[in-house]
Amino acid sequence: MKLSYAESNHPHRRVRKEFQMPRYERERILREFGVSEEDIKTSIRKINIARRQRESSILAQRSEGLSLATESMKRKMQKIVGVRRSYRIEEELLWHNAEQYGGRNLTKDEENREVCRNFFYF
Repeated sequence: MKLSYAESNHPHRRVRKEFQMPRYERERILREFGVSEEDIKTSIRKINIARRQRESSILAQRSEGLSLATESMKRKMQKIVGVRRSYRIEEELLWHNAEQYGGRNLTKDEENREVCRNFFYF
């Protein structure tokens, strides 16, 4: 069979709307196969949780770029003003904080206090 013949006789590509099925129809089919209402509700809850996590992850990725830009701007301004620490001292401060807190998750307030306290540490 020639490729051009197969392509010309191939049915049209379905659009996204043609793949969608109404919720009540999906639930009816599931009930016909013996799935309980409780299982359907549990699955819907899990799906909604995953959806919210994806949305929050996307928002976090967007704000991460902003925070990186803010930190970069802060370092540049410190360099211009002359209060920026050397990379060696910055690395020592990071190691000091890592040893002191040992992977303990700080609240946002605790983290802000530590940043302010350590800003003039060295």
